Amino acid sequence: MLISLFVALVIIFVLSYYSLGKDFFQPACLITLSFILCVVCAIVMQFKWEYQYHLKTVLIIAFGLLIIYLANLLCYKSKTSVRRRKAYKLLNASANLKVINVSFILLTIIILFQLLTLFLYLLEIIRIVGNVGSISEIMNIFRDETSYGTEVSVSFAVNQMLNVSFAICIVNLYIFINNVLIVGLKKNIRYVIPIILYILSSLTTGGRFSSLIVICAGIVIFNVLYVRKTNHGITLKIILFLVLFIVLALLGFYAVRELIGRTSDFSQNASFVEYIASYLGGSIPLFDMYLCDPVEPSKIFGQESFYAINNTLIELGILDADSYVTHLEFRIWNGISLGNVYTGFRRNYQDFGIIGLMILQFVFSYVMSSAYNRVRNNNNVIELLIFGICAYALFLHGVTDSFYSRVLSLGTLVQIVLVVIVYVVLVKSIKGKIRIPRKRSRLNCK
Repeated sequence: MLISLFVALVIIFVLSYYSLGKDFFQPACLITLSFILCVVCAIVMQFKWEYQYHLKTVLIIAFGLLIIYLANLLCYKSKTSVRRRKAYKLLNASANLKVINVSFILLTIIILFQLLTLFLYLLEIIRIVGNVGSISEIMNIFRDETSYGTEVSVSFAVNQMLNVSFAICIVNLYIFINNVLIVGLKKNIRYVIPIILYILSSLTTGGRFSSLIVICAGIVIFNVLYVRKTNHGITLKIILFLVLFIVLALLGFYAVRELIGRTSDFSQNASFVEYIASYLGGSIPLFDMYLCDPVEPSKIFGQESFYAINNTLIELGILDADSYVTHLEFRIWNGISLGNVYTGFRRNYQDFGIIGLMILQFVFSYVMSSAYNRVRNNNNVIELLIFGICAYALFLHGVTDSFYSRVLSLGTLVQIVLVVIVYVVLVKSIKGKIRIPRKRSRLNCK
């Protein structure tokens, strides 16, 4: 049954790729690829799990992806999208790419701010956990206290500083990619420093999800700017480069597991392939297990799907309910813990059934497809940055839903506002000068 699912997903991907302009980055293509990767990982782990899949799981995943594809196709074939693509082809988009130079003083200020944020976050960890042992033990306790509980949290001010650091990271990520595509790596390494500092700060939270958001944003920004510069799609060479980059990112994901508190026997003893395959592939058998043994019906409207919105309403006193965590239940099969991620379909199915699932997936796909086809065919940097920080919902859909539970939130709105402010300060300000590199004339002046 798992092989049947793999074949069905490959067929859906090929259909999506060839009918959506042979663009790997169309939302339907990215989402289907994420599911294919998860299924491949599940196949790799099948020798150990020995799990028997059911037809219902195959049908729901296949039909869900077809709905996502149809929404993407409808958007792609719409008159607005067709007109925008035709207009963009006539536009010399590469002429609008300019090297961005942020002043040394301004760059130093934001780096110092990020260092202060990192320091204050570490102080918050010590305040909550105390000095109880090794870094791994401290991070494990901190994550349990803040991520799996609702009574303890980092101070509001430090959290907002972390949001500002995130905005600084995203804007510098854009500047770095933009400049490297135009003039190469030389003199642009300094823009990597804010990116690294934010990733280090995000790892102190005890999770790696924020780092994945940055990685996904970087891939999307690179794709759009590369197409804008070259006036053609991603080549096989670039695809191989992106695959290598993703593998390196997964190696980093694996390398920091103990540092951020992943102290289980499996985390410590598993090989790289086994660890990543289990992490990504677990969503497929878990979704099947959920369908065979569902949990109790949701007590709040959209309890799983609209987690972030519901908790905001609870905090404001608009929704009469207790705060709850976003994490779903862990499940064990034959003595092996498979985790607690159930693909991007579980939450919608739990809250609204199969019809609600199809409607919400259609809306999700259409919104993201409209956004992508807009940024793909215009030169609006702000729109590209906004889409970039939401794009992880496409890359991770095979693992979990992020669009309704995380992207649609007050937190994301705050991040968007901060990204716009930081972009204006760094790029549009007088000190953040933009220049076009010019070749020196070889003629001698008399």
